[in-house]
Amino acid sequence: LLQSPYQMFDITSRTSTEQNPVLESTSIFVRSNDAIADVALVQNFHNLSDVPIECVLTMSPEKSSVVYAFEIETEGKILVSKVMPKEAAENKYDDAIARGDGGFLLQQEENTNKLVISVGNIAPQQKLKATVRWIDTLMFRPNGSLRFWLPLQSFPMAKTSFEDQYRQEIKNLYELGIKTDHPTKTETPFILEMDIETSRQVSELRSNSHPNIQQESISPTHHKVKLETLSLPMTNFELLISHQEPNQPNAVLEKDPSNGSHAIQLTFFPLLESDKNLVDVIFVVDRSGSMDDKIEQTKEMLHMFLRSLPIGSFFNLVSFGSEFASLFPESRLYDDESLKSASDHVSGMKANMGGTNLIDPLQSIIGKFSHASSDPNRQRRIFVLTDGEVVSRQMEQIRQFLGSTEAAFKIFSFGIGDGASPELVHDIASMTGGSSEMIPSDVDMQPIIMRQLMRAIGLQLEDLKIDWHSLKVQGDPAVPTSLMNGDAIQLLHIIDGDAVDSDITISGLIDSNPFQHTLNLKNAKRIEGQCIHRMAAHALIGSLSDPKARLALALHHSLVTSQTSFVAIETKSEKIESTMKLIEIAPKRKRMPLEKLQMISPPMQKPMLRRLRASKPITNSMIPQGNFLEASTNHSYGFACDAVEEWNEECCEDDSFEIPISQTREKKSKKKENKQKKQKKESSGSSYQDLCKMQSARGFWDLDAITKNMKIDMAKVMPILNSLKTVVASPDLFVATLIALAALEKKFKQAENSWRLVKAKSIKWMMKEAPSMSEKAIQDHIAQCYQVL
Repeated sequence: LLQSPYQMFDITSRTSTEQNPVLESTSIFVRSNDAIADVALVQNFHNLSDVPIECVLTMSPEKSSVVYAFEIETEGKILVSKVMPKEAAENKYDDAIARGDGGFLLQQEENTNKLVISVGNIAPQQKLKATVRWIDTLMFRPNGSLRFWLPLQSFPMAKTSFEDQYRQEIKNLYELGIKTDHPTKTETPFILEMDIETSRQVSELRSNSHPNIQQESISPTHHKVKLETLSLPMTNFELLISHQEPNQPNAVLEKDPSNGSHAIQLTFFPLLESDKNLVDVIFVVDRSGSMDDKIEQTKEMLHMFLRSLPIGSFFNLVSFGSEFASLFPESRLYDDESLKSASDHVSGMKANMGGTNLIDPLQSIIGKFSHASSDPNRQRRIFVLTDGEVVSRQMEQIRQFLGSTEAAFKIFSFGIGDGASPELVHDIASMTGGSSEMIPSDVDMQPIIMRQLMRAIGLQLEDLKIDWHSLKVQGDPAVPTSLMNGDAIQLLHIIDGDAVDSDITISGLIDSNPFQHTLNLKNAKRIEGQCIHRMAAHALIGSLSDPKARLALALHHSLVTSQTSFVAIETKSEKIESTMKLIEIAPKRKRMPLEKLQMISPPMQKPMLRRLRASKPITNSMIPQGNFLEASTNHSYGFACDAVEEWNEECCEDDSFEIPISQTREKKSKKKENKQKKQKKESSGSSYQDLCKMQSARGFWDLDAITKNMKIDMAKVMPILNSLKTVVASPDLFVATLIALAALEKKFKQAENSWRLVKAKSIKWMMKEAPSMSEKAIQDHIAQCYQVL
């Protein structure tokens, strides 16, 4: 193979019979109605080779997604696939391929949400447009906003026409002896368009993943969003939709125009925050040896956890391994003194406590709840973080102990990484009415644990009931018996009969006080379509035990399930008789390709060749002779080392498999990293964690400390300070807190889920400092402080 810089794009020189199909463009069209989104993914492909091919594409939408249509447009024909039993669809596809016709098959893998799309007998130079349609629900966020999430990284990726021309231009310039880093680019556009309609007025649309989205407001309840880029974005798409009055129950009625039937979506996100809720929070953290690679992240999380505790709460920290140790003999009142002690303790934590023995700390903690000195009015919440697994005998001891204790408490448990026991994490939470989460090693644990803390310290809606009155819904309405702060219910049901003007009553107990809300469906939003019908049918399929009943329902509503698939056939006038070449297009590559190996110098290749998990044997003829990198530009050298680092990151399972990078590269990388850190610190003054660590236990910041840390000119602060001197008792602290919150909002918006409780505590402190000032007025003052940053 020709050794030249164009190989940095993972594209090698090929003959015409070896070319992959080109992905010419990707478009996504979304229409959302309140908490339901109808999504269409459209991708255009072109077979550039001179042989017929079969393309197998894989993609993984969200687990809650329901695929209901698959269309192919080619050579002026639109082929709408039909849903069939899985085996029958496979046979029809195979028969079409054997006849020389085109075949198109969409299936769902067993027990996963992965979709496999097979496109067979694509003729040489044939173009086609594939459209996959699915429905998904928008999920509630802790602040009551709705979140639309699109996993772009899980969509099919193929070589693009942009890359093809890029490769050829670099090759031509290189052979002429001209080196360039910026050849002319050919656009291969990506377009995302959203049409958003809501029952209530929208107060804000925001994308943390793609802040440059275009927005158009048609009316207070109708908005459009657009994102255009030159290629498929490398980050998943997120859109947050904030409504006015998000905590009120809401219903949407859908009429199916084909048969006149109705379906309903009922959503409810109750407000369960309280200043009067007395909580005792105990964090039990695993400090066994296996936590060594996670201890720094755990310490950062604990610092944020401590700053997020509410004023007036009690807390303690318990570390465990083979043995356990508590920071305080008993839970302490949360104040500046106890916060400092806990912060110092966390900073000194190490993963040096041996094995994993959880039963002893749990027995000690829960045993103290029964002491006479313990306040029975406190709501006790235990947070358990572990990356380990306990032996079966200890697991049984834990079950017996939790089942026999009479103390009132809830456990919120978190398993970190692949080594954590799902059984342990789930059981200790479910047995006590708490909740559990398994957190992969590469996922930030901080926002996940903060979200659970918000649930733990809020009120609880108990004895929850929904009375449908005269409304008859299909299936057994599965309603949770209780909701915690930040929880929501989303119910989807097909309605039997035409009586749709009934009332719906939601009732329960909040802090032992009766709660009741009645919805009159005469005032509900009404739409036409089949989205709610299909989502309700999919939920009903999951509750059925009879395979025949599940299959019949999936076929009736045209849904892809583990039992059904979509298939379409293209009858060709000229049958394909030659053998197809198989092309697999996956969202993400898990092994380093040989093309990247060949642009790395021989000394770096040797350790890599021993570890490369390639799909075909590596021979000496594949290894380039000489040291190409020494004669190439620094730009190419950087890309080569980036390739190694990328492979290390994606494919190596432990540090022993890392490929050594030259000292020169390490120094260069380190220098660049230090420069970026310095620039970030100069521009922002600190990270959001550093900023939050400066907050007092009562929720305020010190003005001198905040201005010094963030390098703020006091001349800009003085006008705000002078305007508040007659309004608040402690203007210095008040203004410092406004500035800190402004910095969090303006500079660290993407980390909002991590610092949300920190801000909430500050708002409560400021409202006590200035009783005449509303929360909206405080928010206006925060926005005013943007100018001093």
